[in-house]
Amino acid sequence: MISERLRRQRRLRRKREIEQATRYRPSIVFTRFEFSLEAWTDEVAEEYFRFTKREIYDMLEQFNLQSIVYPARCICSAELALCITLSRLSSPSRYKDRFHQFGKSRSFQSNIFNAVICYLDSKYKVKLRWDERRLTLNTLRSYNNGIKYIGGPDGVWGFVDGTLRTICKPEENQKVFYTGYKKAHALKWQGIMTPDGLISSLFVPVEGKLGDWVVWKMSGIEDILRMVYQRLSPAERYYIYGDPAYSLSYSVMCAYKASAARPLTLGQKLHNAAMSSYRIAVEHGFGKVVNLWGFVAYKNGMRIGKSPVGAYYNVAVLLTNIHTCFRGSQVTSQFNVAPPAFRDYIIL
Repeated sequence: MISERLRRQRRLRRKREIEQATRYRPSIVFTRFEFSLEAWTDEVAEEYFRFTKREIYDMLEQFNLQSIVYPARCICSAELALCITLSRLSSPSRYKDRFHQFGKSRSFQSNIFNAVICYLDSKYKVKLRWDERRLTLNTLRSYNNGIKYIGGPDGVWGFVDGTLRTICKPEENQKVFYTGYKKAHALKWQGIMTPDGLISSLFVPVEGKLGDWVVWKMSGIEDILRMVYQRLSPAERYYIYGDPAYSLSYSVMCAYKASAARPLTLGQKLHNAAMSSYRIAVEHGFGKVVNLWGFVAYKNGMRIGKSPVGAYYNVAVLLTNIHTCFRGSQVTSQFNVAPPAFRDYIIL
């Protein structure tokens, strides 16, 4: 009797779910018009797109968005496509809130946004992981000089850390993405912040439950650095500094760790405190990504299996680096190292 009642309840629940999913949603009436960025002032463009008109035009010259084939036979100019993407990433607002900005339907905006995100992620994901053209031995040496300039240690060229971005509870493989540390489902990225204010290396997202040291080993950055340092002696190498979650290795330097048998000396404590003040730069970098592109911090919009969640954050980091190239950041002022020019950074 109880089992029959449960089956009946499940059938009714399933029926209500189907009705809710298939019910007709009336369209919202809005005014259609042709979007023109020229009609916007720089102040308004910066508020909604995070860039001025001149900066957006410079980006359009490099991105080559006109080569994208959009789904559902959508036809869209490169200017409109980039502005829809920037506006969507800048805040977790809804597509219908942008009717007055673009004069386009929700489905049109969604198709354009995801197509541009996937295009930029595919085009620049190798560059985001490691830019062989820019991250040469001479560049690492200049980063080291920037850290030494403000009193930092010799031999450090960047700061590594992982960042968690919570996501909506997935429909499948929930245990894979669940992290007990944050009590949430999440993805983890690993980034290396350099003194010029750029997240110079971003490793692809992995399950949020993995530790920072495991992600470092998975990233393969150490193998890349072995190629860069192949002609250097151990004393001439440059290192990345990480928090206590990392361990000493070929290319990583970490804080002194205390144990019951060997407590930290006063000098070691002072060294850890000083390095923490420098390492905070990587936190500033991750914070800038979320401050500029609030959409990636909206976990209900991060639906694994339904949206390119990993690509959202990758493109947000790319756009943050571009923003730093145009205007600098808190990190560049801390180390007094100028970021590269936009065209020098974005070229493949």
